[in-house]
Amino acid sequence: MGDPCNHAVVGVLAIWNGHYLTGLRAKTPIAVAPCAGHVDELRTRIPTGSRTEEPLFRDAAVRELEEETGLRVRPRDLKLVLNRIGGDRCHRKAGSVDGDNWHHWLLFTVEFSGRTPPTVRSNGELTDLTWRTAQQLAAVPNLELIWQDFLRQLHII
Repeated sequence: MGDPCNHAVVGVLAIWNGHYLTGLRAKTPIAVAPCAGHVDELRTRIPTGSRTEEPLFRDAAVRELEEETGLRVRPRDLKLVLNRIGGDRCHRKAGSVDGDNWHHWLLFTVEFSGRTPPTVRSNGELTDLTWRTAQQLAAVPNLELIWQDFLRQLHII
């Protein structure tokens, strides 16, 4: 049945030269979104978003970014930009550890430089990986709702 949701989720917005990396999610919700995933290191407790948990979120962000896009970064390369509870529902079949359905998100950005965008590869969880401008992101018709909210809050779209 899989791991239950512990409500701890991390997102990573990779940025290159004013472009943001997104892909099409293979799991529910099927929509365009940046890299994201559960913080399984916190599987035994519900997150508080405290500074003491941040290293676990950072490690999960590094892992998710590499798994979903092939991009390798160090935890210190990530910049924390949001720490909040999101209204999105979990897709995990095992349900949640407390029977409720919400996520505590820590969102990070990571900047890449160079004349050409970093090479990315999909592992199947996030397909059709594409570097998009803010204007292109705003025009994506199937941008995941929680990410629409986050990108507005960050004044990207």
